[in-house]
Amino acid sequence: MVPTHFSNLDSILIGWVIHSIGLPAFIYGAGLNLFNIKIFAYFMNSLGAYKVDRRKKNLPYLETLKMYSTLAIQKGAHSLFFPGGTRSRSGAIEKNVKLGLLSTAVEAQRNAYLDNSGSPVRKVFIVPVTLNYHFVLEAPDLIEDYLHSKGQDRYFAEQDNYGSFQLLKFMFKFFTKGSNISVSIGPGLDVFGNYVDNEGNSLDNHGRVINVRDYFLTNGKISIDYQRENEYTRMLGQKIVKEYHRINRVFASHLVAFIAFEMWLKKHPKLDLFSFLRLPEDDMELNYQNFRETFERLRKQIFVLEDEDKVHTATHLEGELDTVIHHGLENVGIFHLKRPILLNKKGNIITQDLTTLYYYHNRLTGYDLERFI
Repeated sequence: MVPTHFSNLDSILIGWVIHSIGLPAFIYGAGLNLFNIKIFAYFMNSLGAYKVDRRKKNLPYLETLKMYSTLAIQKGAHSLFFPGGTRSRSGAIEKNVKLGLLSTAVEAQRNAYLDNSGSPVRKVFIVPVTLNYHFVLEAPDLIEDYLHSKGQDRYFAEQDNYGSFQLLKFMFKFFTKGSNISVSIGPGLDVFGNYVDNEGNSLDNHGRVINVRDYFLTNGKISIDYQRENEYTRMLGQKIVKEYHRINRVFASHLVAFIAFEMWLKKHPKLDLFSFLRLPEDDMELNYQNFRETFERLRKQIFVLEDEDKVHTATHLEGELDTVIHHGLENVGIFHLKRPILLNKKGNIITQDLTTLYYYHNRLTGYDLERFI
């Protein structure tokens, strides 16, 4: 199982999902930092997580980690890891995945064929999962990290010191309001990125059954070819990224954040991203009617993409237009002390935190929606 990764809560969420839908227990690697928090450590240990220290880059450690994963999969252990490697700093769905642990699935499948003594070979299946949130607790810090890394000296973070009153406001919101989460589980793939049917047979692009054993043959015999397997892993990574976007479920909060940020950005065509983000929030205001017309146009395009099986949508996105817009406005970044987007007293769209709005906007990048603004 290979989920997207947005929050420290992802590990607990996916563990609960695995249990609630009746799947057997999974092992998975969790960052060492999660075990430093007692409540997280309790859940991590209970859910079968093993510690991964991402600070260690030496070859013996990395090879040991890969060998552990390969043997676990080969012996039939159900395994989960986040191929993005770490939480998405930008808020966008992963465009690339790390291939280290992913390659262990290919190695495990090859070893299963090499060790075959005549009995049916256990196939390894890959299941992409996309997690969807209205609110990510770490969003302000994550987007700051992303912008600092991308912009270097072109980006200057603003330091906000929240007092006890702001903290009380956060606690009140947290305990009096809910926030929906969606987990989209994609169809199974083999280790080469082919879809599989309910019996586990691999299918080509025309729906014909294929024998994946043939992928490992050299002169009619199973062989080890690391260069070939690296290419297989790269193909699998590309397929997973494509599936992430296809099974992604669009929330109204994603759409209002995307539209508002793009509309403001379009008003300042001569500014680069970092200059734009330095503009004062007090000067940001969108006429609601203009926003509504743009929202209607983009929602139609989202439904076109859904009909083409390029994305999925939440059921609330199909409601009456103003109801859907207000649902999005009420939920995007719902627990942040500074709201990324909201209505002012005149009924127009404003922001209290343009940088965090950028984080939530990024969730819908990659679908070429910018041209409909």
